[in-house]
Amino acid sequence: MTSPNSESARIDQLFTTLRSTLDQARAAGTAPPPDTDVEPVQGRTDPDGGQVQVVVSANRLVELTLDPRVKRLDAEDLAAVILKAVNDAFTDLGENAKAAAEEIDVDPDTEALGAKLDRLQDASVRQMAMFEQSMAEVVAKLMGGR
Repeated sequence: MTSPNSESARIDQLFTTLRSTLDQARAAGTAPPPDTDVEPVQGRTDPDGGQVQVVVSANRLVELTLDPRVKRLDAEDLAAVILKAVNDAFTDLGENAKAAAEEIDVDPDTEALGAKLDRLQDASVRQMAMFEQSMAEVVAKLMGGR
């Protein structure tokens, strides 16, 4: 079970919001197309933003880069830095997805898009929960098994 403050809960809420937006777009006839040959939207941390750099897509952590200086951080501070970087990347992903959706101007198959959104939500929430568990294990190992 995920905490209501966990990233997987936030992703689940994002997809719920997307589903609501899709339903509104269906009603207005302005929903985006389900399939295009466009590069997947990604979010990333500011490249000059700090010791942890993150790139995410809608359903996975694509890249995680740690500056060697993170070795100086205790486990709690490291976890906070990683969490902030991941959250920043997901915020950027949301902004990029919104911008990409605003550029689309075609008549879509909204039923297929809704089904795809359902599958993506399920996969994303599962993968984020697995990521959170993995990060907890990393932090526990860094703390020496405590």
